[in-house]
Amino acid sequence: LVVAVLDLDGLRDANSRHGAEAGTEMLRQCADALVRSVRAVDDLARTWPDEFSVLLHATDARSATAWARRFEEALESSTTVHRGRPLSCAIGIADTMETPSLLEAAVRARKRMEVVQALRKQRRNRDPGA
Repeated sequence: LVVAVLDLDGLRDANSRHGAEAGTEMLRQCADALVRSVRAVDDLARTWPDEFSVLLHATDARSATAWARRFEEALESSTTVHRGRPLSCAIGIADTMETPSLLEAAVRARKRMEVVQALRKQRRNRDPGA
């Protein structure tokens, strides 16, 4: 079992600049892409205002990483443009085989997602056009 935590990029900004309807549309597009990317056996939930969590059953970290790449590509190619770019999200993954509990795996996945966000923020600050 692998836990994936996803944070939708730019949702707060869209809500404040363009209103709640724009943010709701972003969430809907992300959720639609997620539903299309997971199997019937997997579990999907919205866990925070701009965050989703996925339980990928009978999956290891390597397969989950491949799923994450496919999901990100599908999200980018199937969504409308937001702030001049397609929708994107930061994803953190943790395998329950690495942790003593599901809760610990979820915490680890969230921390990994936060690292991805921090790295992206640093990159944007260095190269605002990226």
